[in-house]
Amino acid sequence: AVYQRRVRGSSLQLKEKLFMCASWTPKATVQAAIGSIALDRVRETLPDDETAELYGVTVLCVAVLAIIVTSPPGAALISLLGPRLLDFKSEEVQPIRANESDKEELSTGLNSVDNPDDG
Repeated sequence: AVYQRRVRGSSLQLKEKLFMCASWTPKATVQAAIGSIALDRVRETLPDDETAELYGVTVLCVAVLAIIVTSPPGAALISLLGPRLLDFKSEEVQPIRANESDKEELSTGLNSVDNPDDG
């Protein structure tokens, strides 16, 4: 859904759109960033609870496993498809502009965060 919203109406070629789709595949960056937070929180809030610590260690292990499983294929996909799908041009690249519906959606979302009671 995000992919479609970003490239709809853009001047990107089909090959560039395909590369964007491939480059947005999961590569476990979130897991790398927050994998140890569960274990840290358990150790801070429940230092004597062995079961909770076991759950925290399990979350950390799953995060590490996700990184090991998804990162190499994601990087390989980008490395293989990049040279085949993308053509380097020395001209300046134009950024993708948000359309009016994107701007309205963002504005509505920001207003609901600023005023949660207006709901």
